[in-house]
Amino acid sequence: MASADVTFQLGKQQSADLKALMDTEASVLVQLKQAIENSPDVPLTLDALSECFDKTLNNSSSAGSAFRVVVGLTQLIRQTHVDVDDLVQNLPESMLSTDPDENTKTREAWSAIADSLKSLLQCEKIHVAIKAQGLAYDYANLYRSAKIMTDIRPVFDASAEQIFGSIVSFTLRLDFDSRDGDHNLSVAMDQGDVKKLMEECERALRKAQTAKSYVLDHEHIIIAGDKA
Repeated sequence: MASADVTFQLGKQQSADLKALMDTEASVLVQLKQAIENSPDVPLTLDALSECFDKTLNNSSSAGSAFRVVVGLTQLIRQTHVDVDDLVQNLPESMLSTDPDENTKTREAWSAIADSLKSLLQCEKIHVAIKAQGLAYDYANLYRSAKIMTDIRPVFDASAEQIFGSIVSFTLRLDFDSRDGDHNLSVAMDQGDVKKLMEECERALRKAQTAKSYVLDHEHIIIAGDKA
């Protein structure tokens, strides 16, 4: 069967990471997959997965490049269902230049790691980590940042020639993403609101730790709507 016509447009960081990956020995990529597969725990966060790369590649600069390439390509595979063989075969074409000799070197370097990279991209534990990351942020609106601005507003007399005092108030500015783009929301708050929000944040963190401990200590979990 002929391979699909898969083309890519790479940014500067992506090109740099791919070139760094091509400087990595294929045997190292094999060791990396073995280390991930032999790990007693399934990495459910990208941080945990990144640690596997760092340990295997001895915290070298290539570890970061390899991690970004593998995570990015795995996400692409999961989102677009592109065939791994087609992906690995066509990806080096995006790194070619106008220099034929340089292109020959690029293809040769890529060919040396292609099979090892393909095997790494088929690693189930890596797919689980990417899936877990997706589930953690699979919401209609996704938090990006927030800040509380403190305002001091003077209280003037009727003629605006004298200030009787001032009022301190707060504005919560929330920035978030959704499927239709970036959004922000501003909400006025008073001191009591700020304290209550702080309490709710602290409570949420305690609940998260409690839930984590419960799941680790109990095997019986009831699914909403299940009578069992």
